[in-house]
Amino acid sequence: MLKDWILKIKNNSHFFRSDDWKYRISGNILELYVAPQLINQLREYRCAVITIGQILRSLSNKAEKLGSAYIIQSFPSLGAPEIIATIRVEDRVESSENPFPTLKKELFNYSGEDRLRAIANTYDFNIVKTERPFETHLNFQSFENKTWFIITSKQDNPFTWLKLGNWKESMQYIDANMIKMESIYIFDLCSREEWEQIKLRLPVEDHLQAVIAIKN
Repeated sequence: MLKDWILKIKNNSHFFRSDDWKYRISGNILELYVAPQLINQLREYRCAVITIGQILRSLSNKAEKLGSAYIIQSFPSLGAPEIIATIRVEDRVESSENPFPTLKKELFNYSGEDRLRAIANTYDFNIVKTERPFETHLNFQSFENKTWFIITSKQDNPFTWLKLGNWKESMQYIDANMIKMESIYIFDLCSREEWEQIKLRLPVEDHLQAVIAIKN
C-alpha cells in the first residue's frame, strides 16, 4: 500500500519535485529524506523539506480515507539533516496525536479570501495582503491582474518548511465561493527559476515563506 502511494507521488514530478527527495520502505514504515547532494545547498534543501511536508499530508489523507491509522515522526536535525520524517501506517493501532492543525468546520463557511487567511493562521503563518511584492525587469503577463498575499513566519528552520508543505497540501480545501483552486498560484521560491531574478519588497520583517497570487 505505502509503496503504491509513494510511487504515484514520485511520478508526479511537477508537483512533488521528485529529484530532490528519496524514500525507503521497511514493512509498514516509510522514511523520507533529502537527496544527499542537497544537504549543503540551503535553497534546494529547503525546497525538498517543503515537498516532504506536502507528501506527509498527502499520505495521511490517503490513510484517513481508508480508515487506517498513521504515526508520523519528524526529526530534521544537525546530526542527520538528510533524514526528515517517517510515517507508519497500521490497520489496527490508534493514530498518535494528529500532527497537523485541525481545520475547523466553520472554516468551510468562509468566503474565499477569509478562508485563505484562516488556513494560513491555523498553520501559524502570518498572511498579509499587499501590492505586487516584487520589482522585476521581466515582462510576465502572468503577473498582471492578480491579488497578492505574502505568507511569513517568525521562525525559519526545517520544521517551518515541513509545516509550509503541510499548508500547501491543505490549500486544496480553499475551493469555495470567491476563490477557486485553479485561480491560486503559490510561489514558495522553489517552483519558478524566474524568482531568482526578482527583487522582493516586503511590508513586514518576518521570514518570507511564500507568495500567493489570486487571479482577479
